[in-house]
Amino acid sequence: MTSSIIKHTKYGENVNALPPADVLLWSKICSNMIPSLRFSREAIIGEHIISICCRSAKLAVEFDMPPEQAHTAQDIARIHALKERNYSILYLRSEEIYKDPNAAYNGVILAARQNQETIVGKIKQPYPVSANLSHRLPKRRVA
Repeated sequence: MTSSIIKHTKYGENVNALPPADVLLWSKICSNMIPSLRFSREAIIGEHIISICCRSAKLAVEFDMPPEQAHTAQDIARIHALKERNYSILYLRSEEIYKDPNAAYNGVILAARQNQETIVGKIKQPYPVSANLSHRLPKRRVA
């Protein structure tokens, strides 16, 4: 008779179990760094801790909390704090990440790039851009 041996830590956790979804996604983000997108894990925004955050794209990634099920006052306060700071919130379920981590990663990157393009589009140019700048060039003296 064979028995499967399951290892446990001193806290009783199963060592053979899958890592939490946010750790799995974070390892994927770290292994495929994109220079224009800077992600942070457990970032503090206001008084709230966000699982994964891309500050340059104003994107917050939350796990296992769809927006229609944000019942607690703390969840509602976190959503309002992010919205006040113009952050978009991407909700992912752990099952989706375990099922296809690459698709979850690609979804996060796509959302961050779309947000980044929107932010860049909102930045005003400091000076109007003229198609013909020849009138600003110094006059040449003919000898």
